[in-house]
Amino acid sequence: MKRSCLLILPLCLLLLLVPGAAWAATPTLDQAIDQLTAQGYAEGVETTLNNFGTSPLGFRFAGSPSDNASAKYLADQMKAMGLANVRLEPVPIDVSDFRSASVTAAGRTLTCSIWGGTKGTSAAGLTGDVVYVGMGSAADFDAAGDVRGKIVLVDFFSDWWWVNLPGSEAALRGAKAMILTFSWEDPAYYSGYPDALGSFDATYDLSFVPFVYMSAQDGDWLKAQLAARPVTATVKSDVRITLADKGGVGYNVVGELPGTGKDGQLVVVMSHHDAYFRAGTDDTSAVAGQMLLAKAMKLSGYKPAHSVVFVATTGEEYGYTNAYYEWIVGSWYQITHTHTDWPGRVRAQLNLEGPGDAGGSLYMRASWDISGWAQGVVQANKALAGSGAVVDTGIDSWNDQWPFTAAGIPSLYFGTDAPRGFPDVYHTNYDVASRVDWDFLGQNMKFLFRLAQGLDGGLLPYDFKTRSQDLAASVSRADLQSAGADQATTDRLLSDVTAFKLAASQYETRTASIAPAAWAATNKKLLSIAGEVNRGFTALSVWDDTIYPHQQVMWDCQYLSGAIGDLQQPVIDASGALSNLENVALTWNGVSFSYPVYLQELTRHDMSYYRINWGAQGKQVDYVDVMPQYRLIQAGAYAGALAGLLPMRDAEVADLNARLVKMCEVLESVTPQVNALK
Repeated sequence: MKRSCLLILPLCLLLLLVPGAAWAATPTLDQAIDQLTAQGYAEGVETTLNNFGTSPLGFRFAGSPSDNASAKYLADQMKAMGLANVRLEPVPIDVSDFRSASVTAAGRTLTCSIWGGTKGTSAAGLTGDVVYVGMGSAADFDAAGDVRGKIVLVDFFSDWWWVNLPGSEAALRGAKAMILTFSWEDPAYYSGYPDALGSFDATYDLSFVPFVYMSAQDGDWLKAQLAARPVTATVKSDVRITLADKGGVGYNVVGELPGTGKDGQLVVVMSHHDAYFRAGTDDTSAVAGQMLLAKAMKLSGYKPAHSVVFVATTGEEYGYTNAYYEWIVGSWYQITHTHTDWPGRVRAQLNLEGPGDAGGSLYMRASWDISGWAQGVVQANKALAGSGAVVDTGIDSWNDQWPFTAAGIPSLYFGTDAPRGFPDVYHTNYDVASRVDWDFLGQNMKFLFRLAQGLDGGLLPYDFKTRSQDLAASVSRADLQSAGADQATTDRLLSDVTAFKLAASQYETRTASIAPAAWAATNKKLLSIAGEVNRGFTALSVWDDTIYPHQQVMWDCQYLSGAIGDLQQPVIDASGALSNLENVALTWNGVSFSYPVYLQELTRHDMSYYRINWGAQGKQVDYVDVMPQYRLIQAGAYAGALAGLLPMRDAEVADLNARLVKMCEVLESVTPQVNALK
């Protein structure tokens, strides 16, 4: 008997110890992130991605060998950590495979960069006399004289217009090539270092001239040379374009952490793997953080109720030539072509953009339906979020968040607001891995997990009250009347907005009383309502801001009416009429550039254009061409201008009324659904 007791005691002790040992072997999510950070996992992902590059400067343009190698590496990482259903989803891309660029002048060869979608030169390059044309407007070209067969030097003035317009003007004037450089008169980008090289999407066309970007110090040197004597230069740009219809392809990388539920709903966590230069923060740190979070979820044994889908997109920075809407094409293609089943299933998209920037603080932009909830998560996790964390309401069209919300999916942009002058190094060769604070990145991912976790279970935290208030602020009787909107339609819309506000407010007060047993059915309805609201109300302005569908055409109507009124005064106000017309649609571009350049730009914004891409999600208005009337006013032919503007204004008013009716239909559909939520 004594011998039996001695045998049983160690066995009992072992059984008591096993659960504790098993618990100790499985870290919490936060512990897993700390362990992986200490092991250098995220930093290793960043280093590997930064070693992919088609140029000594780096560069992972969408679909290029370096970008596709990045996609394969990320897929391998996802498989190795145990994510399910890992795959590479193809995206048709006009591949820009950049190798090198330079300008040789006055005995010096200067290293340059290129922008996405610009065509290259022959190996010998393009040689010609250099002519400085200032900002590159039509007037600047006129002042410079004949540029046929020459190379034009242009200052980058992003606050005035984008680089496609000077490039198109240069082609129209017969120039050989364009050199773009920095100007302290408009230092919005690239001002951090005098030798910084920059890159962006060029919204370019293959009919435009090749161009390269030259640093501020090299641009100043070249201008000084030109001031002293004539300069002949050779521009070289080794970039190989493979069009999508010739086989150009990039890849979105997808891996899943399966959920335990059966309703098919998802939470999408997204970043983008294409990059300019090495892109230490934009967006390589986000990809590294995303992989860190996914691996930590696996190590901690996290089992979500709804599948978490990790996506690394291609083509966020650039994707197509011959197009204006040529960025964020990977996410656009995914949600409008590859996964048309996701709207109505994706609870929210969390889009990562450059988290972990040393010394920074969290910055988020949330769609209207989840902004209040996101602010609540910040308040509940102040230690992780940090005292400087900010959640703004609304979305913009400069990241992968936009196509998803335009397709109906609530979204949140997640990044770092850095005090270290990130705008000064944004899209330059100085955005490097040393900018990333790996512990801070880990902290960011711990907070991101709280967001993902909050979206996973329970009643969806959608808030229609915030949207209703924002919508109400955008619908003004006075504004609509000044634009010529129909009185009955205006009354209908205002009544519908008021009803939606009331329904949203009442739903907010009763959310706490919705029984857990009803959550699944209610969530399905919430997804449907949010989808209808986001699809119906997400539109683009002429300057790519997110607006409501009626606003751009309303503004155009107001300015057209203002110009008409100026021409109908007893004493005609010609300058007032011109000023009003300059604010109609893209007219500012028409005033600043030659008419053929302007017409081509109008075409590329048209809903029927073959590469309108995600611009089609933006409910584009007909960007009317008032330049003939503008020129008539300048010539003193006021009656002719007025005769042309009147029917144009009437057509715009008809469009405005049609858009108001569609907004009413959305509200009249969703408001009863909100009232029925219980």
